[in-house]
Amino acid sequence: MRAWVPVQPEHLTSLQSAAQFACDLGFVVTPEWAQSWDETDTEVLEAQILADAGQHSRLVIVCECQGSITNADSGQIAVSGPVIKANVYAVFAANSVNPQDFLWFGPTELPEALAWHSS
Repeated sequence: MRAWVPVQPEHLTSLQSAAQFACDLGFVVTPEWAQSWDETDTEVLEAQILADAGQHSRLVIVCECQGSITNADSGQIAVSGPVIKANVYAVFAANSVNPQDFLWFGPTELPEALAWHSS
């Protein structure tokens, strides 16, 4: 499933060095969650799920991962198994000056995402 996973800097470091990391929490667009927004535009829903995941960290990875839905209304999942670098679509990072303003980074731009997050 495609998930938005809030992460810490050490997760990105591990993704660079070991090409994977373990985590617990992720967010997905569930029908129940989407219905609460009364929205059908995929881009709008994905921007909102990013904002929800971003409440947990200023770094969010979008990836394919295994997981089970723990709260369909909030879109929360329990991630099972590692997040693998080859399954990462994007990294979103915000800095301390604008913690709600996420910038997009490609999966090969992990150092740049870390640098922006730290700025």
